[in-house]
Amino acid sequence: MISASLEAVAGQWALLLIFGVILIGATRSISLICQSFLSVKLVNKPGFQSLLAGIFSSLPELFLTIAALFYQQGELVVALLLGANLANLSLSIGIAATLAGPLTARDKLFDSDSASIFLLSALPLLLLSDFQLTHLEGLGLILAYLIFLNRDHLIGPKSVKHTHAKAEDYIKQLLHNLTKATRIKQSIQLASSIIIAMLVSLTLIFIAANSSTNTLNSPFLWGLIPLAIVASIPELLFEAKRLHRRQSRIVFGSLTNSLATNSTALLGFAAFIQPISLTVNKTFYLALVVSYILIFILFWIFARSKHALNRLEGILLIGAYVSLLVVITSL
Repeated sequence: MISASLEAVAGQWALLLIFGVILIGATRSISLICQSFLSVKLVNKPGFQSLLAGIFSSLPELFLTIAALFYQQGELVVALLLGANLANLSLSIGIAATLAGPLTARDKLFDSDSASIFLLSALPLLLLSDFQLTHLEGLGLILAYLIFLNRDHLIGPKSVKHTHAKAEDYIKQLLHNLTKATRIKQSIQLASSIIIAMLVSLTLIFIAANSSTNTLNSPFLWGLIPLAIVASIPELLFEAKRLHRRQSRIVFGSLTNSLATNSTALLGFAAFIQPISLTVNKTFYLALVVSYILIFILFWIFARSKHALNRLEGILLIGAYVSLLVVITSL
């Protein structure tokens, strides 16, 4: 009996790993093709690189969110997005700093706006204090994301004016790129990757929704841990690559954009389409809120100390994430 149960659990996790790898590959293909369609001058701007990195690293969360809405699993959406943010703040950045070396934090994006970034990423936790997220609250989260996109440290008044002035040129360049013969092949690849990512996401959500009672006790835990870890892998790969090139500012920009995209844009979209209700108990939710606050503070302290996140601090962030999992799964 126990052996059969263990085999079932092992099978579920094996399927999760296999389909997770396929999803990461498909979303990676989507991001590369989309970037090739954009103007080179636009893509090479540091602020825009951070924005693109944050959005593209959240593609797994986007497809999984759409799939969860298809199955009417709103609670899985909340767990997935909050879990991905927790993983990005500790597991992903911790592994990247451990493997690729110290991450310097000497840039305006982190120093001056860490409090506002924290409040923005924690906004869903506040709105979910009544265990519900309504259409109106979803719209509010979307508006918060739009405000975030216009913050001075990312775009700035001068850059906004310049971007508006050049918008027509960018559109013309994009249309020109799309009409090239080589782009037709890429467009087909893009469509294929989107279809694969969507089908795999539907499969992953189906597995999570139907196996939760046998393994992690609730769909919420499935979204919070295994699905969130899978979704955070693109952020980990991006951070490790940029840290190896010593591009710390883009790493912080990608991290903050990813946090904002998950907490506001994607969760707001989900709630606007389909109001969400949580069934977890109050003790569990309170532990989740406290854990998020503590991990963000720990990350902030480490990054602010000597303006760098070194290998030891990266290991401690990984340990904090593992401790979080132990506490959460024991409740």
